[in-house]
Amino acid sequence: IIASGGWETIETNAAKMDQLSDLDFMNIPPSQLAVLFLTIGGYQFVRQDLWQRIWASRTMAVLRTSFWIAIVLQTLLGTVVVVLGVMAKFGLGIVSADPAHIYYEIIGEVFPFSLVVVMLIALLATVISTADSFFLAGSSSIVNDIIRPRLSAPTSTSLLRWSKISVLITSVIAYVMALYIPELIVLWIVGTAMLVSGLLAPVIIGLFWKDVSRTAGVWAMWAGLVAAVGWQLLGQPLGWHPVFVGLPLSIVVLVGGSLLLRDRTRETESWYRHSKTITDEIAEEAIAYE
Repeated sequence: IIASGGWETIETNAAKMDQLSDLDFMNIPPSQLAVLFLTIGGYQFVRQDLWQRIWASRTMAVLRTSFWIAIVLQTLLGTVVVVLGVMAKFGLGIVSADPAHIYYEIIGEVFPFSLVVVMLIALLATVISTADSFFLAGSSSIVNDIIRPRLSAPTSTSLLRWSKISVLITSVIAYVMALYIPELIVLWIVGTAMLVSGLLAPVIIGLFWKDVSRTAGVWAMWAGLVAAVGWQLLGQPLGWHPVFVGLPLSIVVLVGGSLLLRDRTRETESWYRHSKTITDEIAEEAIAYE
């Protein structure tokens, strides 16, 4: 705030650049707001750390508290990022040719060299830990949901081997997506659109509708994901964002399939008891292996 000259300086510079409307939240088109709410907003309900929080929480009270704390912190962090961008452009006069480099330009403008080194190390640690978490979460989903049910006698050794292969698969997919969409923000929004299109409807509707069908839920996930990916590969015809195609299709498949099939999903055990059972099974396998 001090380096940018304060909010008055920011407004003055924005007026000189004839971009004062950029400081008005209501200046954002409704269609763009809808994209942000359905992608980045909807992503908060299906992101990986949410499931990690569910499995780690021993009681519902702990889950609620941790969930709301995460929502508040994520909102504050997102707001800070946007405010930093505004201050950099209209306060410091930084207009980067590549938005992905704005972080380096801001810290180089504001901090001395010693702090720049610290900030770069912090960024590197964040990138590595984030990539590590996402690769492990993706590989865990592949192993537990796809591979393990199809193994006749899964062991810790075989599951570990498949986990390594799954990490490689998710890494290749991430690399291809980064090459296909080099813009970081666009990649983030498109990636969350694919995730939301496949998972948001089954998760939210499955929580509140007792007659939802498990088979319809699986088909809804695949229908939403394939539609979103296909729409993106086609170049977003009609100017529609993939989330406007994948999410409605997922809802239609889930609701229609549940009404037609009428095979209610069986009640499952609590997440803590289920996770404890899995942990005990793994421990028994490890003892037997030794």
